[in-house]
Amino acid sequence: MREIAEALPAVVAFYGTRRQEYAAAQASYLGHFAEHDPYVTASGLRDLVKSLRKAGRPATLHTYAGTGHWFFERERTDAYNCEAAELAWQRTLRFLGDLLVNGEA
Repeated sequence: MREIAEALPAVVAFYGTRRQEYAAAQASYLGHFAEHDPYVTASGLRDLVKSLRKAGRPATLHTYAGTGHWFFERERTDAYNCEAAELAWQRTLRFLGDLLVNGEA
């Protein structure tokens, strides 16, 4: 798994955080999070930011007001938020385009 972390130039995460070591990572990170998510706590987001900063990794994290977990999943009619999903998608395309196509971090 360490070899993969060292090879990835970009990571886009929706919803979740995970405790892990980012020291070997070479990626820039973009994260999309719901304002009201029982699976992601405020302290979990703070820990993620702290871990990424400690590893010197560029990271941009967005929290979408009024959303819950699964806000990006069109099939989840109980949670889908069209406006937030569209904004998250546009941000993702811009991030990946800037980083992978234009070579900007």
